Amino acid sequence: MSDMGKLKRIVEMGGKNKGFTQIKDLSDSFLALDDLERGFGAKVPLWVFGLLY
Repeated sequence: MSDMGKLKRIVEMGGKNKGFTQIKDLSDSFLALDDLERGFGAKVPLWVFGLLY
């Protein structure tokens, strides 16, 4: 897991089939997934972080 600093959000990174087992008990957490074109719920495509750079 990586902590995004001042945002106080937990981001777990992985492939598109990664589940929520590691972050299921953590509030304000979401998955950044590779090979995902569109996000939904707490799943965000990894490429979105490239737009923020």
